[in-house]
Amino acid sequence: MATINTFDGILEFVTLAEAGSFTAAAKRIGVSTSHISRQVAALEGRLAVKLVNRTTRKCSLTGLGQDYYNHVLPLIDGLDSANRQLVGEGGLLAGTVRISLAGHFCEHLVAPALAEFAAAHPELRFDLDFSSRLVNFVDEGVDFAVRFGVVTDQSLIARKLANQTRIAVASSRYLKARGLPQHPNELAEHDCIAAATDHWTFNVDGQEKRYRISGRFKGTSQPAILAAVRAGLGIAYMPARSFGGGLEDGTFTQILQNYSGVELHSWIVYPDKRHLMARARAVVDYLLDHFKDLRD
Repeated sequence: MATINTFDGILEFVTLAEAGSFTAAAKRIGVSTSHISRQVAALEGRLAVKLVNRTTRKCSLTGLGQDYYNHVLPLIDGLDSANRQLVGEGGLLAGTVRISLAGHFCEHLVAPALAEFAAAHPELRFDLDFSSRLVNFVDEGVDFAVRFGVVTDQSLIARKLANQTRIAVASSRYLKARGLPQHPNELAEHDCIAAATDHWTFNVDGQEKRYRISGRFKGTSQPAILAAVRAGLGIAYMPARSFGGGLEDGTFTQILQNYSGVELHSWIVYPDKRHLMARARAVVDYLLDHFKDLRD
């Protein structure tokens, strides 16, 4: 095998290996599909080996391609590390960071934090998708997502961003009509406004216990849930900060105080085989530092 003295095509090859298609790889690093194809083909030509099995829509690594990927990935990591050090010394971040966000926490706290970061890095562009749907990181070119709850997908790296204590809340209008529940097991007799799940977890006798809930109103939009609580449609169970000033001004009333305290975690997640570009790593590091006071 001939010795080569250039890094041309290596970034494109690593990105293609992780994205699984030329289109997804091109979207991820902001170039054309033909550029990815030319660079990888040129790399294969210089090495005189076939690295990639090509099909119409997807591609996979050959055995030699997988070995080569394992060897060159640390080189890319080293370059990213050097780039991030330069950023800390006044260097510029450039390109697009695509992030999937979901929930009130992201809308009201994460998005403003990202806006501050964008203001400090004028060459950096952000593409934010606010949706709780499952994301195909590869096909959609998403760098990372911010999600709440329990991360069960073992293929994802999950880094805790913040802890949020959930509380149960209702309006005085609802409580006057339906009464005040004294224990979580009484929720079965009440209308509960479900969001992501129809089970709520409370601290009972020092243990976390799950209770099935139901009601006439369900939705994934936090403003819609708050509107339903105001209208007296039922009880909501969300992070305390989601209710804003409604607890202070009497719009909402906290209930079941003796059983609250179960934390809902927010996470930054991305595939464990995904190599994050320097710009995405810089944003992740910034968010982790920005919200460090909101987690253990």
